[in-house]
Order: sequence, then structure tokens, then C-alpha cells
Amino acid sequence: MYNSLMNHIKYSHKEAIKCGILGCATFFHTEEEKEQHMQQVSHEKRNKPCKSKEIRCKYCESDKLYSTLKSLRLHMKRLHPEFSMRCSRVGCQEFFKSKSEMVAHINSWHKRGQKQRVLQCKQCEYFTRHDEHILRRHVESKHMPKTFKCDRCDAKFGSKAAVDKHFIQFHTFVNCKTCGQDVALGHKPYHGKPSVCYRCKLRFKCSGLYQSHREKCKQTLLTCKVCGKSFPVDSRLKNHVKNVHTKTMIFRCEHCDHSTHDKIHMQGHMQRKHLPKTIKCELCDKSFATESLVNIHKSAAHSFIHCAECAQEILRVHKSTHMSVKSCRRCKCKFKCQGLLEIHSNKSCQNNNYCCDICQKYFKNKADLYTHMVNNHIRVYK
Repeated sequence: MYNSLMNHIKYSHKEAIKCGILGCATFFHTEEEKEQHMQQVSHEKRNKPCKSKEIRCKYCESDKLYSTLKSLRLHMKRLHPEFSMRCSRVGCQEFFKSKSEMVAHINSWHKRGQKQRVLQCKQCEYFTRHDEHILRRHVESKHMPKTFKCDRCDAKFGSKAAVDKHFIQFHTFVNCKTCGQDVALGHKPYHGKPSVCYRCKLRFKCSGLYQSHREKCKQTLLTCKVCGKSFPVDSRLKNHVKNVHTKTMIFRCEHCDHSTHDKIHMQGHMQRKHLPKTIKCELCDKSFATESLVNIHKSAAHSFIHCAECAQEILRVHKSTHMSVKSCRRCKCKFKCQGLLEIHSNKSCQNNNYCCDICQKYFKNKADLYTHMVNNHIRVYK
């Protein structure tokens, strides 16, 4: 060991000269030997500064370099959303489309199959590296027929052990010492967490005390007599009345009937409506009174934003309409943005040619349309 070597040299070889590089445990008789040793290639490589690693994307046509793994993950999330699974190995740069591909990669490249056993479900892509009991519990909850029913409620499970666990969590109660309520064992850790009232900012030790306070807090709200707004504290109501309803200064426009309490708002009204528009936008034919209005117009009407969902370039003005939830008229599927809806309507939804006359839903073949009509619109009498 390093410490035992240092103690040996300290007591037996006091005249020995140690290497001047940190981490090297070599000793010499003279200074010349020490200098020759420190000029070796091994120490020169050790003292060189570390360079940042350059990571290259494998799926882009134009090869792009990234300095960190985090920037590569953001790039894959925005431009390659189909590769949603990344390798769970720390420092690995591989991405996959499904869990099964990731498991095969781990077993072949990282040798997880030899050092640590991988247990995979035979009916789905679920896998675990822990005990077989976890895999058995997954099979019971997802794939086995739920024939065991709870005596207290209508819940059904795949095994008797799952029923016993459900009974312990949701049908065995413990008395809370702070609020005196009976709480199920499954909800006990959430019930005991401290909570804060979002109106009056009071803190409570458990959720039972917070629920009882919440009903009283609704009744003690203070309302403004002029506009009807409610406030939890008297000081906020006074500030509201002082700032909104007791302003005596009114700024009136000289050219029109516009009036306001704010001076800055009146200046913006004059710039937009009545001042001569001499400054012209370079990208379009619109003109404005000041350069600040031109910059606002450019950032709103001529700047593009990259959508993280569909990887399209959209204008900043159309961001709210593009990112709202859209639904297909034919199959009623919902999408997070307009780009995903257009991709769906151009590719997959064109194959649905059979329409229901009652609810206007589309189906791929006549069999699906017939089962839909029998289950939803036609009453079958035995």
C-alpha cells in the first residue's frame, strides 16, 4: 500500500528524493535521476489538459458535433422523436425505438447478460434486473386474468397475494394523531406530509387539518364592493382599492376620445395611432412611428420558432394556435400540435374509408364498422 511505503521510506531511507509529480510513488538517489524520470513520455501525457469530447449524431444527413451528452439528448428529442429510448448505461450515446432493442444492445455491448441477469417478460417488452418476484408481480397485474375479487370493493386482481396487498393498503385504517381521522395505510405517507394554504399561506402538519381549514377559508374571503374581486387578507383588499379605484389622474388623448389612468399606456397609444409612421420594416411594407415598435413587429411577425413536437419552423405569432390540442375530424384522434395533425391526415387517416352515418366516425374495413354499429347504435334483443 502507498501509506506503508511512505512510512518505510520515512524511517529507513530518509535521504531518498521523491518524484515531484502528484500521484507518482517513485524515489531516487540523486536529482539527475529525478529530472530524467520526470521528462519521460508517461508524465508528459498525464500533465496534458483534457479536451472536451465531440459527439456526432448518427441519424442526421449533415454531421453535427455536440460537446456534451445533454445537448445530444435535446437534439434527439427535437429532431428524432422516433428514437425515444436511450441506453440506461451511464455515458452511452445510443438511442433506440423500443425497449427490446435496448435490451439486446445492453446484453451484447455492456455484457449485462453475463455479469447481471436480465429478466424479460415473454408477453411484452417489460424487463427487470432485480428479483424474479418483481417479474412475477408484473405478470399477475398485467397479463393474468383477474379472477380474484376484493370482499370490500369491486376491484379484481390476478392473484390472491395482490388481493391481500390491496386489502392492507386501502381497507386497513390507522388513526392520525394530529387531526384524529382514520387514514388508510396506502394514503398514510401522503396524508402526513405538511401542506400550505394557497390563499392565506398558513402551514398545516397533515392534509386532514388543511381540508378542515379550506372550508373556513372560503367563508372568510373579503370582496371588493366595486368590482367584486375577492382577497384573503385585508391588506391586499386595501391595496387593490387604492391602486385601481382611487386614481384621480386621468390622461386624455388630444386627437380622439381615448382615456386611461396610466401615462405609459397613453404614450403607446400616441405612437401607434397618431404619430407619423416614418420608419419602415425591412422585411415587409409596414411602417411604424418608432424603432421599438419595429423591433416588436419583427420579433412577432418575422421570427421563427422550432416546434419540439413536429420539428417544424413556425412563426412566433402562430405559436398559440399551432401548439393547441387538435383533434382529427374523421377518427377523433387528438394531437399536441397542428404539424402532427397534418402528418396524421396525410398518411394514416386516408386509409379509413368506411364512415358511420350516425356519429361520423371512419374505419378501415367493413368489419370494424359493423362491430361499431352493433356495440353503439343497434340494440340486440335475445
